[in-house]
Amino acid sequence: MFHRIGPTSPREFFADYIGEAELDKRIVIGCDPRPEHPVGRVLTVPFYRSVSEGRAVGLLNVPMDAMASAGIAQLKAGRAVYFSCDVDRDTDREAGIMDPDLYRWDETLTPLGEFPDADRARYAALEPSHAMTFTGVNLADDGTPLTWRVENSWGEKYGRKGIFSMSHSWFVRHMVTCVVEREFIDPAYLSGLDAEPVELAAWDPLFSGV
Repeated sequence: MFHRIGPTSPREFFADYIGEAELDKRIVIGCDPRPEHPVGRVLTVPFYRSVSEGRAVGLLNVPMDAMASAGIAQLKAGRAVYFSCDVDRDTDREAGIMDPDLYRWDETLTPLGEFPDADRARYAALEPSHAMTFTGVNLADDGTPLTWRVENSWGEKYGRKGIFSMSHSWFVRHMVTCVVEREFIDPAYLSGLDAEPVELAAWDPLFSGV
């Protein structure tokens, strides 16, 4: 049902409908494939904030399988998952399919190989270019993810009325961050929230659109 709120200020909206406790439940986790950046620590960059007085933008660096596990656990609890990714790679917008095997490039072009994941992150071949929402996941009998249900914001003419299907192989290759609640993150990595953040260069490509 349609419901209107207002007039209200951002601070009033936050106090009435969100609150500090609810906000503090949620952590930005991500997978930085560069081995020089430690797993289980918060990575951040200077000068990048949502508001000038706020905390620096950052992510808790976890392995890719830990990011997937946290997302699955939150979806099982009936809660959607906000995430950022390199959306234009291996994606058919009209069909709403995201899969690295979508196009057989090597059958039409000279095989060029692929950068290692660490070099993709170093040289801006992996960057968070868009944010969307996971609203479901298809699991195999052993619990491993097969495909992810993605709610996009490009309108109903893309995908199936705005819904995309992402293969897990696409997730592994092009995902950057997820926002999940603390209870769904492997406790082995949560201690990194209490350590001093690792500050990267201000121009780090993995933070270009987080």
